[in-house]
Amino acid sequence: MNLDLDNGPVLIEGHNGAGKSNLLESLYMLAIAKPHRSRLDRECINWDIIEGPKFAEIDGSIKKADRDIGVKVLIHSESVSKVENKSNERYKPSQNYKKTLTVNGVNHQLSQFIGKVNVVLFDAEDMKLVYGTPATRRKFIDICVSQTDSNYFKLLQAYNNVLANRNKLLKSLRYGNAEQDEIVFWDNQLVEHGSYLIQKRHEVITCMNILIKRIFKSILK
Repeated sequence: MNLDLDNGPVLIEGHNGAGKSNLLESLYMLAIAKPHRSRLDRECINWDIIEGPKFAEIDGSIKKADRDIGVKVLIHSESVSKVENKSNERYKPSQNYKKTLTVNGVNHQLSQFIGKVNVVLFDAEDMKLVYGTPATRRKFIDICVSQTDSNYFKLLQAYNNVLANRNKLLKSLRYGNAEQDEIVFWDNQLVEHGSYLIQKRHEVITCMNILIKRIFKSILK
């Protein structure tokens, strides 16, 4: 599908199943490079296509300030396997797929790609920001800050890797397969990366609180 959007507000309407949510998710992926409704990139691919390569491609031209930016997200399968039944022939979603991110025709890593286009997405799931878990609120803030601070996103990736390794070590300690003093290294890494993340989150929340108080007062008037 090719779609040219006018400047200013755009209202999109259609019947259920017409693809409204898919369009919004496509715009979201041009900024975040991750689907909003799914954890897995491969779920963006239509595996029911019988012939031809299995891929999902989103290509956008965004006017930002005084320049045009071409951004593209390509998710393609490197191998497929058939699942046959009596009625039709289908392809099983492959675990082997590759994601390519480009800006103006140049390949970018995820940390370089995020922030080229900025989006704010609101949907019914955002109510979880109020009644959901702290992890939901942290994820919301992380996405916001990562679009304007590339260093934050890099440290967030490093922090998550350190946390995963630390948790793996704790499991090994439980079964006596590691030494207790090994945990000190990962604790220091958590503090090193986490201190910047906490500082930026505090700054963002402080700014949000100022805006929220101002908006709340205007509503009550």
